Amino acid sequence: MEKEIRVMDGQRLLRSSIPIVIGTITVGQLVGKSSDELYKVPKFSREKNEDGYQRNPSDARIKQLKGALEAGSADLPTAILLNRRDLKIDDLHSNGEERWLPVSTGQDDQFYIVDGQHRVLALEKAYRENPNEWRDYKIPFVCMIGADKEQEMKQFYVINTKSKKVETGLAYKLLTKLAEKDADTRDLLGLKDIWIPGGQTLADKLGETSIWKDLIRYPNDEKKNTVVKSNAVTASLKFGLTLEADVFATLPEDKKLEVLVAYWQGIRKVYRKAFDEVKKYNVQHSLGVYVFHILLPHIVRRVYVLGKDKMYDQDVYAEILRPGLEELEGYNQEGEQVGGLDCWRVGEKGVTGSYSSGAGHKRLANEILKLIQAEETKQEAERR
Repeated sequence: MEKEIRVMDGQRLLRSSIPIVIGTITVGQLVGKSSDELYKVPKFSREKNEDGYQRNPSDARIKQLKGALEAGSADLPTAILLNRRDLKIDDLHSNGEERWLPVSTGQDDQFYIVDGQHRVLALEKAYRENPNEWRDYKIPFVCMIGADKEQEMKQFYVINTKSKKVETGLAYKLLTKLAEKDADTRDLLGLKDIWIPGGQTLADKLGETSIWKDLIRYPNDEKKNTVVKSNAVTASLKFGLTLEADVFATLPEDKKLEVLVAYWQGIRKVYRKAFDEVKKYNVQHSLGVYVFHILLPHIVRRVYVLGKDKMYDQDVYAEILRPGLEELEGYNQEGEQVGGLDCWRVGEKGVTGSYSSGAGHKRLANEILKLIQAEETKQEAERR
């Protein structure tokens, strides 16, 4: 096997000036023997503590592509994106017009697959079964030279959000990681999405609290006992984080978490059974998360009027929320009128399932808010 690959210089990455080279690599050169580790797909896994940035590969997609390649019904004309973290451009021998890229020999100088993992994995499977047929199959590639993990993440994000879909939860994780070290990442988001890094960080920290422990599912996690995806929690927090002049949005990050925890503890005081039997009620499912986070800035504003110290008091949140949550009522799919916590039951016996759309979330939040406002009006009249 050749130890170097002939390549040509490509356009340097505009924002970072990272050099790139362009060429073709054979399947044999990229994947090597079964015992070699010539390339790596940097996957993200909270459970396995893998600090990468890509979703788990789909076995179905790999099998389908492998079958199509073997049947001769599919071509792979587009380039995969690689990186060699261990190299500098001057490490590549050059004659002025062409360069020679060293082939990977193991963990210390691996190719990192930034984009194209399904193509590589499908070709590797075909090669392992029939090495003579697939060893010399040429894969077009673009390879960054010397980019770090954060720069890989940025390219992965741009490719997968501007051209093809990446799991929302994983995209949020990428943006949060990038924003921690790179202020320019905000240029990728645009003003309308500037809340995402803060929302993802807040969602992660919320998942570590006693009320939410093991209930939020993060990218590449197994379902187990989880009831809501992390991207739903993150996206729902948009309602509190994009109101720049509002009380919650202007709090320091650590205080936002304290308020959010007190808020959910207040909800639990009113709907304790829903937190004890979490899978039987929609309160901590995606629907409930959206509805309660739409309500969040409105409720926090009311508590703030009572005094800044009250903002971290779960009893105050419970008192304000109670009339809206206990007096909520409606007809379920069986035609029965139900009220309070029973409205949140999962399935036909509940009412809230009919509010599952984005517009439905807002309608349900508005109904609860109207009940709260009605109680406030009543109390005000009594004081007079």
